[in-house]
Amino acid sequence: SRYSGLCIAAFTAAGALDLSFGNGAGYSTQSFPANTFAKAAAVQADGKLLFLGKQTETGFAVGGFVVRYSENGIYDPAFGTPGFGMTKLTPFTSPILLDYGGIAVGSDGAIWVAGNGTGTQASLGYGLFGVLHKLNSQGVADASFANNGIKYTPGVLFSDVAIQRDGKPIILGSRVNAFTGTGESSSATLTRVLANGADDTSFSNDNGTRLYIYDRDKTARPDKILLDSQDRITFFGRHSVRTNIVPFCYLYGMRLMSDGNGDSTFGQGGWWTMLTEGPCNLANAQRDSDGKFLVTGPGPTYDTFPGVVFVMRLTANGNLDR
Repeated sequence: SRYSGLCIAAFTAAGALDLSFGNGAGYSTQSFPANTFAKAAAVQADGKLLFLGKQTETGFAVGGFVVRYSENGIYDPAFGTPGFGMTKLTPFTSPILLDYGGIAVGSDGAIWVAGNGTGTQASLGYGLFGVLHKLNSQGVADASFANNGIKYTPGVLFSDVAIQRDGKPIILGSRVNAFTGTGESSSATLTRVLANGADDTSFSNDNGTRLYIYDRDKTARPDKILLDSQDRITFFGRHSVRTNIVPFCYLYGMRLMSDGNGDSTFGQGGWWTMLTEGPCNLANAQRDSDGKFLVTGPGPTYDTFPGVVFVMRLTANGNLDR
């Protein structure tokens, strides 16, 4: 059978491979079943590295996984589901397509994983839903949370998760019709979750969820959420616009206070936007130690610009750092 591998590498500040990582090679590889892809990463308090990925079949995501490496890049086969060397995120037996995109570690060591599912599940009664897993520090499901460690939310596709200082996770997602993905306008959503898995209705402007970017074209896609030391919430995404001539794409960012209300000091009235020509995606966003933001992704692919990759930096207040 075919196999694919996960490769991780470490670099020095000067951009050279760090030969103290991965048994002196500067990188580490590990074979996994065919069609396995890494999607996101997080670091535990002791420096151990967590990687979130997905497994696909004929082009569709059918499950997810979390694996762990030591701080110096050595694969940890004792982590997660016994005998597998990973935590397998496949909670369904009927045909469900799962895709995971966000992982975060709380101050108590709990591991949170956010994603979404598509398919028919009689016990759930809907076709599109968000999935949030809570694992302990060793990658085992926390059965005290929600439904044996898993929270399901119909009609919202989760893309990322971050943890506030009090341990409550905030999930970034987008709202769609629970059965078809159409017929309703898409919105960026933020949901804060209590210890038992219930939505925190004190953080809400719509039945337990805060809604932003009402979009009748159903193309607003939030991708990455970040929290700062004050628990202010910044999220980034993209929004496609089609015209009769050429498609356009807006990259956007928004900052909120810890209670979910807008922060008007960020960007232009709480928003940062940038218009590009052609389709675009946002791969990642990070905050530097000085508070500035790095935003990266595959750029416009329209016409004569195939394969473009962009890296941009924003100031701490959400303006392009020129």
